[in-house]
Amino acid sequence: MVPPLDRSDLYWKGRSSSSYFRFPRRTRRTTCALLAVITFIVYQLFKTSTSTAQWQVPSYFESSERQVAIRFPKLYRTLAAVPGTRRRNRNVVFAAANLTAASKMSGIACEMSKFGRSNVHIAMMGFDGLELDEFKIINGIPLDIDDPDCSIYFHDARPEFAEELPLARRKIAVKSAFRHIGNMMHPQAIIIDPAREDDWFIDIATEKAQQMDLTIIKLPANAIDDTQWITRLDSGSLKAWHKPTFEVVIHADAHSGNLERLLKSLAGARYPSKEHHPTQITIILDSSIKLHPFTKSFLQGYRFPAHSRVTIRRPITPKIKPEDAAIQFVESFYSVDDDHSVLVLDPNTELSTWYFHYLFYTILEYRYSSYQSHEAEGLYGISLEHPPTDLTGQGSLPIPSSKKSSFFLYQAPSSRAALYFSQPWAEFHTYYSHRLLPSRHVPPKSINKTNIPRELRLSKEIATSWQAPLIELARARGYVMLYPSLAETLAIVHNEVPSYTRKPHGHEKKLLQQGFPGALLGSDLPVWSSLPMLNLWAERVDSEGYEMEAIKYRSSISTCPPDMFDKQTGFLVLFCDKNGNAE
Repeated sequence: MVPPLDRSDLYWKGRSSSSYFRFPRRTRRTTCALLAVITFIVYQLFKTSTSTAQWQVPSYFESSERQVAIRFPKLYRTLAAVPGTRRRNRNVVFAAANLTAASKMSGIACEMSKFGRSNVHIAMMGFDGLELDEFKIINGIPLDIDDPDCSIYFHDARPEFAEELPLARRKIAVKSAFRHIGNMMHPQAIIIDPAREDDWFIDIATEKAQQMDLTIIKLPANAIDDTQWITRLDSGSLKAWHKPTFEVVIHADAHSGNLERLLKSLAGARYPSKEHHPTQITIILDSSIKLHPFTKSFLQGYRFPAHSRVTIRRPITPKIKPEDAAIQFVESFYSVDDDHSVLVLDPNTELSTWYFHYLFYTILEYRYSSYQSHEAEGLYGISLEHPPTDLTGQGSLPIPSSKKSSFFLYQAPSSRAALYFSQPWAEFHTYYSHRLLPSRHVPPKSINKTNIPRELRLSKEIATSWQAPLIELARARGYVMLYPSLAETLAIVHNEVPSYTRKPHGHEKKLLQQGFPGALLGSDLPVWSSLPMLNLWAERVDSEGYEMEAIKYRSSISTCPPDMFDKQTGFLVLFCDKNGNAE
């Protein structure tokens, strides 16, 4: 109502007596404007956060990419039942994300399980919906794990809803599966089939194996034919798949055509992968012979294993005496890596395409196997051919007959086509340097006059070569070399004179055309203790007699006191000064 003019009217109340607070008119306008702006901002924020795109219900797999963890509901139960989960065990895993790869590798895995040298596992890491029992039936794998024909542990390492996962989540799932397998099983080796797997799976498998310090083996495309011998190896050998390396040393002669043939056979041989190519090829030319222009042109274009890994050397010092040639030969190789070896090849050699598979197979079996490596500690080399003659040079070496073995052990070294391990070769270096001292031109004379070693006759060619001091060391240390006795040979040393006539002198075996293990008796390498053994006199002996002969010879030539001989081992016990100190 309108206030009366008379302010004394009791019914009229001024603003000062009002029961509510009220801003001045100008202030009210500013406040209203501010509230309007705040309301507008809040409305816009609420509208953005509650838009249809944000609040619409996503499909399960879109939300799982952001929120739902990847789970392996069928993996943990089988991993928990794995036998031998310590870091040193017998577990070998075939991992596959591709069903075709899994089918191919299941046959290799079954073959490996028959020999009982490893606990064989297959990890299905794909993104299909095929049940494991269906996969076994399709591929002819027994459902019973105790079946002797194929005793394999299967692991379903496929995540939940695997078929619907996008690629990014699949990669995460594979990484997680490898991590679980590595942490719970500690496999000695993981085997994959790169020819049938996606590149991203191969990259992840390689990356995780490196992170967990596991050996990963990438089978070649024709693994069933070329590397069938892998099924005979135990977990210890498979773990060492990447350890052995080797280089090639060739001392060239006047037969340039033979050298070219040898280098072509090296390049044309079968290797499991490029990683197994020789790390270096060293060709040492004869300083007394002029390099033929055709040979020079060939060497300039030679690209195996790579042009940068082929070294041509030409000594300045001529080989006037046999001792000069021996020193030059021994000095051509030295390595401090115990896993490295040297393949010594005569320039007139021609290699079988299977030569490396033979070397690699025997090295992994006898040098790295969990079962046989400790028994084969005396192995100092592997020959590609059997010796053409005995040590006297007057007759052929009798090959010991055996119905179970395609190999035999012999103490004498091979100078034409043989692989030597770096550790015994380094020991030979030291022994030979002692022998070259002015007072050491003959084997040391023992201070023990009661032991007289058995006389050993050597041909003039061997006695004046590097083989003679190596025979002394091998005899004193009980070292042996592995020789093949196959129907076909892994290396032919041609005897043409001149090389282009191609007229062999005498009988030559054919080069081996069949791969391993098919070329072996019983399709397997023999147990070390069952290998026939020949001493330096070409007499068949057993391991006990062999060791006793080594001890007797070592004690008969050692210039060290008997008490020191009992305390030490190795070449140092052969050389002592007048005061009885090892030199």
